[in-house]
Amino acid sequence: MIIKMLLEEGGQFFYCEARKAAPHSFEGIVHFLHKVGDGNAFVRDKSYAVGEKFETRTDALTAAERYGKQIATQRERLPAGVDEQSDYCNNLPSQSRPSGPNLEKAAR
Repeated sequence: MIIKMLLEEGGQFFYCEARKAAPHSFEGIVHFLHKVGDGNAFVRDKSYAVGEKFETRTDALTAAERYGKQIATQRERLPAGVDEQSDYCNNLPSQSRPSGPNLEKAAR
């Protein structure tokens, strides 16, 4: 298994690997990562296999990198507009703390 460097495309983080599928045959795989917190910690997200086999590891890694960039641009999210954000927040149910007679009902 060869792991390439961490790549970023369209705000998505991923790395690629090449696995030996059969003698003289390799498959490329893309693993997406989810960034956690403010630091450099990542959690593994979805993985995608390139749909074809390759004769060399380099070819498999190159194809996986192209495939990862293609998926990342499709998964890229556009920032929500002001109207979308306000509609979302206005439609959320109120999560107030129960008090008085409602406190007894909430405890049951």
